[in-house]
Amino acid sequence: MPFRGLSRALVTCGMAMLLGFVVVLYLQAAFPSLLMVHGGPLENRVIIDDFEGIQEIMRWDVPHDGGDLDSRSFLDLSLFWNVTLASGEEITSLDDTRLAELNPEDVATAINTPTRGRFYPACGTAPAVIALDTFEFPDPDSFLIREVVQTWIVSEPALSVFERFGVPVVFECDRG
Repeated sequence: MPFRGLSRALVTCGMAMLLGFVVVLYLQAAFPSLLMVHGGPLENRVIIDDFEGIQEIMRWDVPHDGGDLDSRSFLDLSLFWNVTLASGEEITSLDDTRLAELNPEDVATAINTPTRGRFYPACGTAPAVIALDTFEFPDPDSFLIREVVQTWIVSEPALSVFERFGVPVVFECDRG
């Protein structure tokens, strides 16, 4: 039976492809598809659409206690898990020219999912830090409550991604 070995090879190859597909789907669900940087001294908002770069930025290998952040300048972050315009139209391709129409307000607020955050560029001896927020609805009639859920020191490779997209990674320290 010369085809028996071929059948096993095809089944093994098929299983490997299926596993790879599942891993890709997991990674796409585990990271936002777009990251918008805006506010502060930026004249225009910056859209980071490099999925591998976003993965690098979102790595929180070195936690930060957030203790010194109240006195530091920052840039706002909007995390787009699904890219939907204000009109309700979903963008399915990162090559879509309508990305320029995206606004920070277009980010979908979801319970227990970080959709906004702040990027604190390095200042003096203080490292660059990201703080992600989540929102909770304590009851249906109340306002959103912002809660910082994760804060970490930004890695050098992640800073390189920011720089590649024109985001400043160092600010002058505020004089208090």
